[in-house]
Amino acid sequence: MSVTETIVKIHDLFDGWRSAGSTRLANGVELLGRTDEGGESTWLHAVFPGLSAQQLARLQREIGVDFPQSLRTFYRVIGGMTLFHGAFATCGIRATGVRPDVHGPEPESLAHLNHAIDVLGWKPRNAVAFAVNAWD
Repeated sequence: MSVTETIVKIHDLFDGWRSAGSTRLANGVELLGRTDEGGESTWLHAVFPGLSAQQLARLQREIGVDFPQSLRTFYRVIGGMTLFHGAFATCGIRATGVRPDVHGPEPESLAHLNHAIDVLGWKPRNAVAFAVNAWD
């Protein structure tokens, strides 16, 4: 299956989740699958806007690895996502420091994930870790 076919399948999945509600924030983040907990609106999923060529180049420099073409293509379309209240996430660019949520949700940091795995000695040379599964 090509990267394009995979991305189309992911977007088809998002279309199904939109039936439960969706909204796009000013920063381009799309929230999908509205749920109401305790009288407050919450969302099952957050999909982050694709990365610019400059952001992608910066991310590769931070990690020290050239991404395979398929991963670069993915990140140009989807800059990360948090699914099922964080049970699964593809990481992306996250601002450093502690700040209030004025900019909305952000993906988990791809650079921090790769650094943490590398420090533990689990990351093969030239590999890129790009997702986490909280169910493991």
